[in-house]
Amino acid sequence: MWKLLRGRSREAECFKEQGNAYYAKKDYNEAYNYYTKAIDMCPKNASYYGNRAATLMMLGRFREALGDAQQSVRLDDSFVRGHLREGKCHLSLGNAMAACRSFQRALELDHKNAQAQQEVRVESISIKQHGVIGRNSDFCSVRTEQHNSQ
Repeated sequence: MWKLLRGRSREAECFKEQGNAYYAKKDYNEAYNYYTKAIDMCPKNASYYGNRAATLMMLGRFREALGDAQQSVRLDDSFVRGHLREGKCHLSLGNAMAACRSFQRALELDHKNAQAQQEVRVESISIKQHGVIGRNSDFCSVRTEQHNSQ
């Protein structure tokens, strides 16, 4: 049984590497196919879902990408790139507050992550400019200041 699992894991990694090669060549449809094969072989691997989410984002399929990004962080809540991708999908789908929460989680996991810091700053400004009023309107800016002081 262990040999079978190890073999499936190795095969899944090969599919992921092929997906990475197609992604690097900007052949996102083929990358998607190989990441899907990796997921089929090893459905508990967060990075496979994260890679497929990135590919779906490049294809403009943000609702599907959001599902994969959310699955990646369900499987591994410490997967920073999964939280970042989830946030970007929320942004693309028009949900700034959900995006902000995703970026905040990424910062909680890695307070020095420059991408997460930038996204939180941008979203904080955007939320304020668009007149989001209420108890969550300063969510991003307040939390960013806390992380910057650590």
